[in-house]
Amino acid sequence: MAVRVAGKFRVASGHRLATESDVTERLLECDEKGEDEDEKEAVTDLKLFIDRMKDSPINSVLIVTVPIGIFAAKAGWAPWMVFWLNFCALIPLSAFLGMATEDISSYTSEIIAGLLNATFGNVVEMLVVVMALLHHDVIVVQSTLLGSILSNLLFVLGSCFIYGGLKQKELTFSSKAASTCTSLLLLASIALVLPTAMDAVVKGMGDSDNDTNDFILPVSRYTSIIILGIYLQFLYFQLVTHKDYFDSSEEGDDDDDEPKWSWWFAILVLTLSTLVTAYTADYLVDSIHGYAADMNLSKSFIGLILVASVGNIPEFYVTLMMASNDKLDLALSIAVGSSCQMALLVTPFAVLVGWIMGVPMSLNFHTLQIICLLLAVLTVSSVIQGGSATWLHGSLLVGSYIIIAMMFFFLPSDLHS
Repeated sequence: MAVRVAGKFRVASGHRLATESDVTERLLECDEKGEDEDEKEAVTDLKLFIDRMKDSPINSVLIVTVPIGIFAAKAGWAPWMVFWLNFCALIPLSAFLGMATEDISSYTSEIIAGLLNATFGNVVEMLVVVMALLHHDVIVVQSTLLGSILSNLLFVLGSCFIYGGLKQKELTFSSKAASTCTSLLLLASIALVLPTAMDAVVKGMGDSDNDTNDFILPVSRYTSIIILGIYLQFLYFQLVTHKDYFDSSEEGDDDDDEPKWSWWFAILVLTLSTLVTAYTADYLVDSIHGYAADMNLSKSFIGLILVASVGNIPEFYVTLMMASNDKLDLALSIAVGSSCQMALLVTPFAVLVGWIMGVPMSLNFHTLQIICLLLAVLTVSSVIQGGSATWLHGSLLVGSYIIIAMMFFFLPSDLHS
């Protein structure tokens, strides 16, 4: 009542009463605002979780496959059903992992945020690798590692160029960050080519497979330590000495306006998603052998094309959105940077974890796989070195990926080496 009365006097142009009215209204508004903020803090995380699910209807639908996939594996369903159910389950789980990691990073310093994103950015692939090593399935591990690199380099980046190139005649970007990553990918290619070539040379001299493993494994393990060291140097280069190569001025403004989970809720989501992803990845890997036998497919195709694409689906969506918003520098750094992480972090991680487990995981890949990797890195390097691209360049990259996928699809299922 006092507010209404004072309000009438204010309209009647009483300056002193107008001031009292403003003070009274502000006090009441502050009380109401405080109550609203208390309620908002209690529901923000849950409401934001629901909003993010609504913004991504695909994840909302596929989240149902998480319990169904686990039940299918426990109930002994057909391998192809177990494979595809858990394949679909990994898609929303990888999205949750990405969102939680990004939100946790927002509460830390820039360097720690970079380390968190580098570590948890490929947690799906890491879990798949660990589960495959537990099953002693080195073929699936190698195919998944290489497939993730090729998927990001050729399909994700190519789709980004096509989508962005249809909206503008020429796409321009700073090639510094991308050139740095492709140079590191060439180094990783060398680390894979030399053990493979060494194995072929020794076998050509008539030595047995056991003799080659005696020196291929030590070479692979020590090389992995060197690659991991170079990756740590790359992180220092990216986060400290040359971070201007990788910064996007538009990215920071957008991130400040976006709502985020509280730090404890983000940690909870990250923990639960990681545990569920571990079980789902285990069931996925366990079903590959039966699925390959039933469908007469090679494990190389399943790992290279199907399993490797799971963790790249969220990145695929993000790069398309970045390209549509004319943020090609950011899209390029996501696609090429993810390949760089797979080559310099996850690959040596797989070799070293295999060393700990006693699994003969080495850098001796299939010769055909190594050729595909080298050609892919060289092709991408030639495309981005000019600092501009068109939709035709994107079509070239996507076409290359389709050719590789088709080649491994027709690869005989019994050819594993």
